[in-house]
Order: sequence, then structure tokens, then C-alpha cells
Amino acid sequence: MIYSQDTLRTLELRFSDMNFFQAVSREKNGADEAAMFGLSNTVDYSSVFLLVLIITTGSLQVYFVRKLFAGHDNGSVTPAKI
Repeated sequence: MIYSQDTLRTLELRFSDMNFFQAVSREKNGADEAAMFGLSNTVDYSSVFLLVLIITTGSLQVYFVRKLFAGHDNGSVTPAKI
């Protein structure tokens, strides 16, 4: 079977376009994956930071509540003078 020059040129252009679009798609996919992994690391670090912040805040609240009611052995609920 003999193909004309136009048919071969058309096929070559279509293959070239297809390869170009595949390359663009791969670049976008790679950029999306990099952004996803970067975001995942950011979420991990922020979660750990928030956990430490919650524990610290709770500890400070317990400390100040104990300090507020320190020295009251008779069971009264009046706050101590600071």
C-alpha cells in the first residue's frame, strides 16, 4: 500500500502533537504530585505544632488553677491573693 506525502506528513504532525500534549500532561502531573507531597508535609508539621500548643495551653491552665486555689486546706472556694 502506498501512502501519499500529505498523508505521511499529516500522520507525522498528529504524532508530534500527541507527543507534545503527553509531555505537557506529564509536567503538570509531576507538578501536582510535588505540590501534594509539599502540602502533606506542611499538614503534618502544623498538626504536630497544634498538638504541642494544645498540651502547653492545658498545662498552663492547670498550673494557674492550682496556683489560684493553693493554700486552701479548709475546702473553701475563695481564690488566694496573688
